[in-house]
Order: sequence, then structure tokens, then C-alpha cells
Amino acid sequence: MKQTPKPPTPTGRRSHPSNQRGGLSMAWINRAMLLLFILFIMVETLGLRRTFLWKVQDLDLFVFNRQYLAETFDVPGGLARYLASFFTQFFYHPWLGTLLYLGLLLLISWLTSQAFHLKGYLKPFSHIPALALLLMMTELGYEIHLIKLPGYPFVPLIGMTALLLAFEGYQRFTQPKTQLIFMGFWTLLGFPLFGAYALAGTLLMLLRTVRQTLSEGFKHNWLPLTGGLMLVVGVPYLYYRFVFGLPCLSRFYLSLLPDFVDKETLVLWLPYVLLAGFLLTASLAITPDKHAWKNNH
Repeated sequence: MKQTPKPPTPTGRRSHPSNQRGGLSMAWINRAMLLLFILFIMVETLGLRRTFLWKVQDLDLFVFNRQYLAETFDVPGGLARYLASFFTQFFYHPWLGTLLYLGLLLLISWLTSQAFHLKGYLKPFSHIPALALLLMMTELGYEIHLIKLPGYPFVPLIGMTALLLAFEGYQRFTQPKTQLIFMGFWTLLGFPLFGAYALAGTLLMLLRTVRQTLSEGFKHNWLPLTGGLMLVVGVPYLYYRFVFGLPCLSRFYLSLLPDFVDKETLVLWLPYVLLAGFLLTASLAITPDKHAWKNNH
């Protein structure tokens, strides 16, 4: 005798059709924003500045030998300089260099959304750092003939990629001791490779710890806070005294940043201000993981 199947037990929970439609519409909006973002980059580079891109690589000297490699690593941020100068050579064929440039910008947008938990209606904000990086190159104009930073178009992209990867890794640690150890390794190893971007990454880690402390009221975070500040100040000074031979200490803390000091070039700092403002705001607005911190304190 066949048994009549039992009807499903009601759970009392029903997904509202409007919520489903809202989720789908937000996903389509994010896809549309991504396509507009890609289109804007292609227009700003290949569409309007094809000759400029070729000129950028023509003015950038890259030599594939040991002597050039040693000279590049003789200053803070050596790895970023070397890779950036190498990538700039792809602008010899503007379409090829643009594809590489676009790929790095898309990677930075994705890393931004992951590191700062930007989802749903916040997802479009993840393109702000990439747009700021794009403006650093496209608004340079004639200054490209005077700038002294090798591989300038790609230096900020490589620095930001390393910064976001380090910041995402730091958030996976919740105990003060492991946080300080991570910051120490990142600052000591990152500064000679990525210069000021390594210090900026350490500052973001400190801001993240401050945000967590203020929101949850933990009183045991003095170790990563004070230790991180000492790393930001002390590590460049130690490299200045015992490793690198540059005469100006102040440039150590600003390594891989351009030297826009003339009145006519001060406006070129605006993309950097936009990028710094976004990182500051986003790092302080991170929602803390309450359960993880309670389990580790």
C-alpha cells in the first residue's frame, strides 16, 4: 500500500519576492558599473592617450641585466620600481600595455572589495582606488618629461596591490601578539621592496586595530598599536642608517612617491589625496568580527 507523502513542514520563513528582485537588480547594477569602469579606462587610455602611452615607455629606461637590477634595489621600493619599469615597456604596443594596466586595475578593485568587505550596494565604491590610480597617470601631461620615478604608471598599481594583500592577510589574525608579528614581518620585508606603500599598509593595520578597539572596548591592544607605530617610524630609519646610502632621510619615508613640489604641479597630488581619503575612511568603517575577537581574548 502506497503511503501518502507528508507535506513539508512549514518553517515560518519565506523569502519575500521583492527581496529577491532587489538582490538581482543590485547584482545587475554592479555588473553594469564594472562594464562602465572598463569602458572608461579604455577610453582614457587607448581612446584619448595612445601617443602618450607610447611616449611613457620611450622615456623610461629599462635594461635587462644584473647591473640595472642592483641599481634599482639600491633604494627603498626596489621590487616595485623594477617591475613597474619592466611593465611600462609593454606600452611600446599601446594596446598590449593597456590590457596589462587594465588587468592590474581590475585586480585592485577586487582586492579592495575583499579587504574592506564592500558588497551589495557598497560594491561600486571598490572602484574608487583604481580610478584614483588611473588619474595619477592620465593627468600627468607634460610632467611625464620631468618626473624622475622609473615606471611611474605602474609603481602605484604594484604598491597598492601589495598593500591590499598585506591588509587582507592582517585581518585574518585576531590575537595581539600574532598581529604584531605580522606587522613586523610586513614592515621589515615590505619597506625595501615597496617603499612608502609598505608603511601605508602598516598604518592601515594600525587603523584597523584602533577601529576594533573603539568598537569593542578591548584594552589589550596596546601591543600592536605601540609596536606598529614604532615600526613605521623606526624601520625606515634603520634602513637609512645601516642599509641604503641615500643622503636625505625624509625621502625614505616618501620613497616611490613623486616629487611634486612646484606650484604648478601641486594639483597632481589630488589623486593621492583621494586614494588616502578612501583608505582612511574604509579602514575605520570596517565592521569588526565580534565573535572572533571574543574567542581570542
